[in-house]
Amino acid sequence: MLRALYLHIIMGLGIEVWPGVIHHEKPWELMEGVVQCMLAAFSALSVLGLRYPLQMLPLLLWELVWKSIWLIVVALSLWSTNNPSRHVKLQGGFFWIFRGGLSGMG
Repeated sequence: MLRALYLHIIMGLGIEVWPGVIHHEKPWELMEGVVQCMLAAFSALSVLGLRYPLQMLPLLLWELVWKSIWLIVVALSLWSTNNPSRHVKLQGGFFWIFRGGLSGMG
């Protein structure tokens, strides 16, 4: 089950993040560059999770914690105003898939 989660991360970020990292046309703003590079590094490290799923478990826990904080601080306020963007909906969906995978491990 852990390998499936790592593969899900690799595929999702491979589609969403890596094309922009490899082929970005103009310089990014500071925070956009930080986010894109951090997500690219996260997906690259997830490749190790395919081979060493338990040793890379802290990587998945980090994902769960930051996404939980993001949902509470950012997404809930946008959803409460009925104004969530496509990215907010997408990130929320990834959280629930990830949470469901972890609850199914036990």
